[in-house]
Amino acid sequence: MDEILFANRRTLIILVVQEFYLALKYREAARPFYEMCSFVKVRGVNVSVIE
Repeated sequence: MDEILFANRRTLIILVVQEFYLALKYREAARPFYEMCSFVKVRGVNVSVIE
């Protein structure tokens, strides 16, 4: 049972990381290259890019 929970949690983490990078890539394409962003919205939550 623990292996199943660990696998599900790991899969969820991978999906959230993929969504983060997709959102970051979209933001970079939508704005000038010299402008810095400090947050990216992933699943409705602002995630800090700088830190």
